[in-house]
Amino acid sequence: MGRYENIIKFEQIRKKVKEGDFISAQKICDNLDKGRIKKLRDLNLVVDVYMNSGRYEEAYEFLLKIYDKHKTKKVIYQLVTVAIKLRYIDDAEKYLEEFIEIAPKDSYKYIFRYKIDKIKGEPFEKLILTLVILKKIEYIEQYAYELAKLYYKAGMEEECVNECSDIILWFGEGKYVEKAKLLKAYFTGERDKKKIIEDLKRRADNLKAEVETILNTEDQDDNEDLEITKDDDGEEDERRLLSLSQKLGFSVEESFKDFLHRKSFKGQLVNCLENILLLDHSRNLLMIVAGDNQRDRLQLIQALSVFFYKVGRIKSLKMAKITASKLNTLDLMSKKQTLMDCCMVIHQAGDLKASKTEEIMQFIEDMDGRIAIILDDNQENIQNLSKECPEFIQQLQNRISLV
Repeated sequence: MGRYENIIKFEQIRKKVKEGDFISAQKICDNLDKGRIKKLRDLNLVVDVYMNSGRYEEAYEFLLKIYDKHKTKKVIYQLVTVAIKLRYIDDAEKYLEEFIEIAPKDSYKYIFRYKIDKIKGEPFEKLILTLVILKKIEYIEQYAYELAKLYYKAGMEEECVNECSDIILWFGEGKYVEKAKLLKAYFTGERDKKKIIEDLKRRADNLKAEVETILNTEDQDDNEDLEITKDDDGEEDERRLLSLSQKLGFSVEESFKDFLHRKSFKGQLVNCLENILLLDHSRNLLMIVAGDNQRDRLQLIQALSVFFYKVGRIKSLKMAKITASKLNTLDLMSKKQTLMDCCMVIHQAGDLKASKTEEIMQFIEDMDGRIAIILDDNQENIQNLSKECPEFIQQLQNRISLV
């Protein structure tokens, strides 16, 4: 096969990937003259196709070729990911060390650490400590639920119930919230194991199997390896974002291009945007943006505000910014006309007083869909606010956490 034939095939692969047809893309990849693949862009494309097709050994082989020339954060991240999937523990440890060196503040190092230690069969206490640290930095639904399960398996009933309560309070809805509710109900005596499994049988066989695994204390192997499932696969999120773009008539990806490389961002974003578009226009748009980097949060909030305007959820690009401490001293009701049809951003939201959150809830009702409100703060402060004012936080179901 000549070089020209490879060029044609790569165009075909890109077309299939754009369509979400990774099966056809993988078949074309199999017929490439792999010795002629030199360009970094082409090598990355082959890696993506093989990873999405579950062909991890082939993906690993091409990643090593890229790694020889380009030791970037993305490449090292992918090497750790694939090494874990292939259970190449020594390699995973090696590349995790490099990942930490190149990205010491990236919270994904704790997820990698947890995955590796889980495969190695480390004690529950060690796994728990890693996820507790992760929770303080970034609260991710999947790993919060993993933490709750670990508490159960370690016999830490009170911690398990508290963690389930945090999941329910913080995330509000979704499959992990439903699982947390069931696990909490089992511990609090609201329902026994048999009734839980019977209920799950009626709802979905796959969830039944999950709870049977959770509640079976004799099964300590727990080789489900959640991360090898499609839970963290970005293919579905990509498809949903593409579908949104087609429906709206503009590129959603372009609107948020500066953030799409972040882990877990696409899933959070598409969930929020779909919820927002389904929301009745008589209801106000409420969101939380959390993260350690204030500049990144502000950039995302700006992009969200523009998106709200483009889809007709607010009637102007006007943005009202105020700190929670200052808002605590203001009569919000007197500002209704000023704030109507704009995006109101409450910075340092963790400083909101309980009395002010009650006023905000009344204000929201009175505005009748004529305002968007975004709470902005770091993860820890938002979590503290959710514990102090749970009813208020439950009103803000659209949430994005930046790593």
